[in-house]
Amino acid sequence: IFEEPEKKAHYVIGADTATGKEVETRRLAASGDDAARESGGRDYSCAVVLRVTEDGKRLPELVGILHGYIPPDIFARQVALLGEYYSCGGVGTLRDPALVMVESNHASGQRVLEYLKDILKYKKLYWQREVNVRTKKFERRPGWRTDQRTRIILLDALAESVRKAQVLCKDSNTLREMTTFVVWEDG
Repeated sequence: IFEEPEKKAHYVIGADTATGKEVETRRLAASGDDAARESGGRDYSCAVVLRVTEDGKRLPELVGILHGYIPPDIFARQVALLGEYYSCGGVGTLRDPALVMVESNHASGQRVLEYLKDILKYKKLYWQREVNVRTKKFERRPGWRTDQRTRIILLDALAESVRKAQVLCKDSNTLREMTTFVVWEDG
């Protein structure tokens, strides 16, 4: 936690669960930092907390992070606790919890979403709208599905925000991870 919740602030949490895949070595793991270890081993689960404002007077800022080798059920509980802690309106209020967006591409992301939605009854999850190919109607699904189209949208928006200094990130490990992108054979 880099910043305690503010009473009138709004927060969003983005969560990406580990797939357990081996990540290609790009740096020496002996450097001692998490980003270097990840680049030479298994990937991590990570949740980032952003403070956002609706009035545009302050830039979005990374205010908290959860990062490590965490099983999906425990990761879901920790993300829910972060969401409650960073509820809109600050600590100790009955306001809405932070909006949580979980990448839903693989089994561990689906498991985290299942835990948050069905077991923990987390109130404020992001639901993505997609067109059902068979029925040609919009459907809502919990989480964010990254595919070739949405990956480009996400990465372009992130790159532009960082390049234009439109988001504040004081965490060096997060900055390093944002500059390391692994592309698998399957996309």
